[in-house]
Formats: sequence, structure tokens, C-alpha cells
Amino acid sequence: MRADMKAELAAMRAEAKAMELRMTIKLGGLIAVGVVVLAAMRFFGH
Repeated sequence: MRADMKAELAAMRAEAKAMELRMTIKLGGLIAVGVVVLAAMRFFGH
């Protein structure tokens, strides 16, 4: 029983680490899009 719990905890930690990486990539993408939009607004005089 204890080994099952340790295995489940390890699986959850691995999944959380993968989710953290995906969220970091998404946040970086959103920031990049925001910068591009602001630059376009400044470039086109809005």
C-alpha cells in the first residue's frame, strides 16, 4: 500500500512538472503576442 502511494505521488509530481512547462510556454507566447500588438499599435499610430 505504501509503495502504491509513493508511485502515485511520483506520477503526480511528474505531471505537475510537465504542466508547469506547458504553462510557462503559454505565458511566454501571450507576452510575445502582447508586445507585438503594442508595437503594431504604435507603428500604425493608434
